[in-house]
Amino acid sequence: REDKNKRDGIYEEEVTMKKSIKKSITLFVAVCAVAVSGFAGIVMNVMAKPGDNPNTDDTKYTYDCSSDTVKYTSWRRKWNATKIYVYPVSGPTLYYRVQGTIKGVPYVTDNESDTVKISTGVRGSIISYVWEDKNDYARLRLRRVHYAPEETIGYWSPYSTRAYTVFGSYRD
Repeated sequence: REDKNKRDGIYEEEVTMKKSIKKSITLFVAVCAVAVSGFAGIVMNVMAKPGDNPNTDDTKYTYDCSSDTVKYTSWRRKWNATKIYVYPVSGPTLYYRVQGTIKGVPYVTDNESDTVKISTGVRGSIISYVWEDKNDYARLRLRRVHYAPEETIGYWSPYSTRAYTVFGSYRD
């Protein structure tokens, strides 16, 4: 009789221990699943931003062609390797060059395109290497072709959403 009670007690301890281990494993798996799904959600959110929030709005720029100075547009976020859209709508022709920088390092700029001349009324796409060179912001450098007592007004975007007249050259 004592042996049977001992065996029953040992059996109950084994069952209790197995249940405890099973609960611990289940809890561990649940915590891992929550952690992995949370991490995956963060990664998917970061990866989704470029496609979900393209910076395609046109920004207006002006350039006084009676000035000898070079002018720059403001920095705009760039998430991919598309060309830069430029559309001068009025005024004299200008030279344009795309520059890139890394967020938080505004004084370190790279020239990311050829200097190109785009005539007024021409919708252009400038080949640039902002994204490929690991920069995440782009801007335009504007310079006059010749003196004129008027302004050039136009629009630009870090993304060309269509196939416009292409300016610049590809790297080898």
